[in-house]
Amino acid sequence: MSNGLPMPFSDENPSNLALDARHTMPRPPKIVAKKSVPAMKMTQEIHQDLNASASLRKTPRINSSGSGTGSNGEVTPLSRPGKELDKALAYMSDPGCEWNKHVEALSIVRSLVNFNQEIILPKISETTQLVIKNVANLRSKVSGVAIEAMRDLFRVLRKAVAPQLDAAIKTLLTEAGKENAFLREKVFLGFYFF
Repeated sequence: MSNGLPMPFSDENPSNLALDARHTMPRPPKIVAKKSVPAMKMTQEIHQDLNASASLRKTPRINSSGSGTGSNGEVTPLSRPGKELDKALAYMSDPGCEWNKHVEALSIVRSLVNFNQEIILPKISETTQLVIKNVANLRSKVSGVAIEAMRDLFRVLRKAVAPQLDAAIKTLLTEAGKENAFLREKVFLGFYFF
C-alpha cells in the first residue's frame, strides 16, 4: 500500500521487522505425556510370576528347617507338616510374638497350602482369619508374606476359603491404599486370584 503510511509488520518497512521479532511470543515447550504401562505387559508379568511358582511346585525339595521357604523365598514342602501347622497357628495368634516368628508361621501356611492341603483344611477358617489379621501388620515384611500366603490360600483352596472372601478383600484394599509400593504390587497380584 502506498498511501504514505508505513504498514506495521510489513515487508516494506525493515524497522518493523525487528520490532516484530522482539514481540513475538516464544513457542511453548512441547508437553510429552508419560507413557503408561500397557495392561498387556502387566498381564505378561503376572503370568511370568505364575509360571515361576508353578515350576517351583514341580521340583519340590524337603525343607528340614521347618520354615516352609527356601533360601530365596521359594515355597518348599515341610518335613513334619502336622506339627508345623500347630506351631504356625500358635505364632500367628500370639500378638506378643516377634515379627520373624510371624514370617515363619506364614511361610509354613504357604507351604501347607501348596503341598499338604489335607492337613490345613480342617483348620482353614482359623488359619485364614489369622492370615488376614497379619496382612494388616505394621511390619512390611510380615504384611508382604501374609499377602503372599493369602494369595496362595485363594489360588489353591478357592471354595474352602470363600466365606472369608469379604474380609480378605477389605483388608487387601486397605493395604493397596498405603504408600508402600512393593505391598501394592503384591496386593495387585493377589487380586488376580480372587
